Amino acid sequence: MSAAPPERPRPPTLGERRVRLGHNPSGAAGVTAVKAATAALIDILAEHAGAERRYQALAMTAAEEAGMWGVKAATHADSRESGPASPSEQGAAHAGRGDDPEPGSETGSGDPDPVPDRTAELERQVAELDRQLATARTDRDAFAGQATAQQAAAERLDEALEHTKRECAEWQSRALAAESWDEGA
Repeated sequence: MSAAPPERPRPPTLGERRVRLGHNPSGAAGVTAVKAATAALIDILAEHAGAERRYQALAMTAAEEAGMWGVKAATHADSRESGPASPSEQGAAHAGRGDDPEPGSETGSGDPDPVPDRTAELERQVAELDRQLATARTDRDAFAGQATAQQAAAERLDEALEHTKRECAEWQSRALAAESWDEGA
């Protein structure tokens, strides 16, 4: 009886490569489950692409992002000890997505908004920018004044040059006239 050839491992799918399915240093079962589900969704999207590849790419990117947040949730020590995130933690997780709680408002947990009050810092920055703008305007006006003074000096030099040319021509004509007279006498 002959031995069956050893089974060759199948190459990882696109989804498995993207989520790095074998990488799980914590060994948490939740990480493996999240990564497997994310890989499966990416593979489904890869198999059923429509004519518009952009939508497929956007859907895969969103799935990868959801998988990363899922791994973070599965490995975060506080989330395993205290259960689901509070509304204020959920608001912070969505920062920059347009669905944040209104600045200064209270979230459902009774905690103040996690966004720190930056009013004083922003007012300091505005004051500094105002100071820089005033300096730039003063410099611009000074340079404009210097340019005006230089233009006036150039005009005076042009007038002096023209006057000198006229005087030189006059002296040349006098010298020629005097020479002519000396020759005629």
